[in-house]
Amino acid sequence: MRFAAVVAFAMAALYFFFYFDFAALPKLPVQIVGNYPLIFFMGFSVVSIGITLWLRPTSLPHRLYSRWWMVFLCVLVISIIPPALVRALIYQPFSTPGGSMVPTLVPGDRLFADKLAYGYGPYSFPFSDVLFGSRPWPDNLNRGDIVVFRLPQDPQTSYIKRVIGLPGDTVQMVDGYTILNGVRLSQEKMSDYLYDGTTGIARYRETLPFGRSYTILNLYDNTELDNTPEFEVPDNSFFVLGDNRDNSLDSRLSMGMIPIDNLAGKAVWIYANSGGDLDRARQDLSEN
Repeated sequence: MRFAAVVAFAMAALYFFFYFDFAALPKLPVQIVGNYPLIFFMGFSVVSIGITLWLRPTSLPHRLYSRWWMVFLCVLVISIIPPALVRALIYQPFSTPGGSMVPTLVPGDRLFADKLAYGYGPYSFPFSDVLFGSRPWPDNLNRGDIVVFRLPQDPQTSYIKRVIGLPGDTVQMVDGYTILNGVRLSQEKMSDYLYDGTTGIARYRETLPFGRSYTILNLYDNTELDNTPEFEVPDNSFFVLGDNRDNSLDSRLSMGMIPIDNLAGKAVWIYANSGGDLDRARQDLSEN
């Protein structure tokens, strides 16, 4: 029974360690309402520790699992190594310190990137460049996807943007409208986005030719980002824009096109916000 309690505690620790990176912990109590799995497993871990301590005096001394060091070893091995592998190979947490993707992502959002979505490449995990070399073009990389990638000018830095153009596409901004392959993407006016709860910013729903839509912001009119030359996306690269169109470093500027080898994963789920501003309607990024 005691061994089962140790395993139960380790499972709870695994859930906690993997799904919530340490930087997000201070704000988690604010966002715990409605997150029933977290409440369950945190409670489960407390009960498991209590059972373990209660049964310790009655455990037979010759049993390996009755040793105190075995308790900690089980927790260490089961709760840290598997989630570390999952974070490295399958889902990895990222944060959004800036506002270039507002309103889809706001400063302080912490999200998961699916590393399997587009297959592995040179920046998928440590030493993956040695194992995989160049990445083949993923057939499921679509316009409108929110992706995590390494900055071409600084591969140590990760960025999060929305894919707009694929190889062979032409992209241009004219009077704040996105022109994709010569077709102006429709923008439907929505209610203003309230920044800091007071300042209203023009918000629109932009729709791609195949029907996928998302919300964007327009801070200013007639800026250099509202009117650009026409960009042609080369082979093995993609063109990205931030949803906060007038406040985004993206393919319109010095960032340029993103080589497919720099792709790290697909942003799929917001799980926390370091400022406590977590709107449940924003969490599933496949719908934004």
